[in-house]
Amino acid sequence: MCKRFWVAGLAFSAVWTADANALVIDDFSVGATEIEVDGNVQGVTRVQLGLDTAGVLGGAREITVSAPGGDATFVVDANAQQAFFPLGTKTSVDVTLSYPFEPPADLRGSGGVLALEVSGISSPISTGIYFMRMATGARGGVVTFDEQLLALSSTEPRSGVIEIPLTDFTGVDFSEVTEVAVVMRDLPGSLTIAFDGIFVTPEPSSLLAAGVASITLLRRRRA
Repeated sequence: MCKRFWVAGLAFSAVWTADANALVIDDFSVGATEIEVDGNVQGVTRVQLGLDTAGVLGGAREITVSAPGGDATFVVDANAQQAFFPLGTKTSVDVTLSYPFEPPADLRGSGGVLALEVSGISSPISTGIYFMRMATGARGGVVTFDEQLLALSSTEPRSGVIEIPLTDFTGVDFSEVTEVAVVMRDLPGSLTIAFDGIFVTPEPSSLLAAGVASITLLRRRRA
C-alpha cells in the first residue's frame, strides 16, 4: 500500500510493508465501541480492559471525549481497523486515547519512532492542540505534532504517518513505560479524521535522506 505524507514541508512516497519488529500499541482491530457526547454532558471516559494484547499493547485502552456546547461521536470499528471521530455538530472537540501499561512496557529494541497512522482528514486543519505523551510513573515527556498533522491535512489524499522519535520524550525510562497517550484538543467542529494505528517503528532516517521514506508497520492479521 502506498501513501503520501509530509516531512519538513516536503512530500514523499511511503511504502508500507509488514515488519515483525514493529510494536503495535493499538491497531484498532479489537474493542469495538461507540461513544456519544451531547450538549448536556461535559465529557465521557470509557475504560476498556482485557482486550486482546495482539491488538492493544497491555490490553487496556482509555478513551475520553468532550464537546462543550455541542455533540460528538467517537467510534472504534474493529472490522475496518480504524477509530473515527468526531461526527456530529459542535464548536470544538477534545479526544484523548490513553494506554496504561501494568506491568510497565519495555520499548527498548522495538524501534526509534512512535508513529501515528491517520487517514480520512476531511479538510485542512489550521487550529487545535495536538501532542503525544509517554511516561514512566510520574516522569514523562510531551511532544507536539501540530505541524505534521496540519501539513498532512493540507495535501491530498490527506493521510499518512506522524512520527516522533522516542528520544524526544525526555525523562522516560524506555524499559519501564507506564503510559502512551495521543491527545487532540480544540479540534475544529467540522473536522472528521480516522486513526489507523499507533506503533513503535524502526528509525526511517536513512531512507528519508535518500528522498524516499519507507515506514514499516505491523498490522494484526485478520482471521
